[in-house]
Amino acid sequence: MPTVKLTDAAWQTREIERLKAVLKNNLPRTGMDQQALQRQLEFYGFKYTPAEWTALGNALVAEGIITIVP
Repeated sequence: MPTVKLTDAAWQTREIERLKAVLKNNLPRTGMDQQALQRQLEFYGFKYTPAEWTALGNALVAEGIITIVP
């Protein structure tokens, strides 16, 4: 039987929307250490490969949802 799955673009769009909702409700304005944030998001069920984390983070930066401060 054939398998039906989301395209990579549709999956990324869905995940970005899910992440935006969680970040807007849980990320303090003062920010959070990147590793601590990733652990918190993983606790909420967001589990991605390192490449996926990078792609999703870059998309969120490009949308102006988050900024990364050194």
